[in-house]
Amino acid sequence: MTLSIPVVTLSGIPGVGKTTTAEAISDILRSRSVAHAWLDGDQFGLAFPRSPSDPRAETLFVENLSGVWANYAEVGAERLIIARVVEPAEGVDAYRDAIPGADVTIVDLRASTKTAHERIAPARIQLRVGRHAARAQ
Repeated sequence: MTLSIPVVTLSGIPGVGKTTTAEAISDILRSRSVAHAWLDGDQFGLAFPRSPSDPRAETLFVENLSGVWANYAEVGAERLIIARVVEPAEGVDAYRDAIPGADVTIVDLRASTKTAHERIAPARIQLRVGRHAARAQ
């Protein structure tokens, strides 16, 4: 029987606070000695060039997630927190494929566009600001 693996994915527009929230949840779990791992999902799809068949690097993300989860589980992680924009068309089946037994919860964090833009600007180099701001519309 496959164990149930709680997976919380914090989603929302860029600048909403996904990474900050993931870090805070991790701190709380650590303070309670709860075995877990957390990751910034954006880092799992950063590659150039991108495959024409995977322009948003969704497949690459899932393949990387599968390998990394195996490593996390090997060292004792029993749950996972992911900070990552989840597009509406994207389902959770891929997460379940990458993490056998995953019990996936997607949390959609909210902030105004103005707040998100204010958070993005100082945190990113100018080259990336436009790309993130456009997705935060």
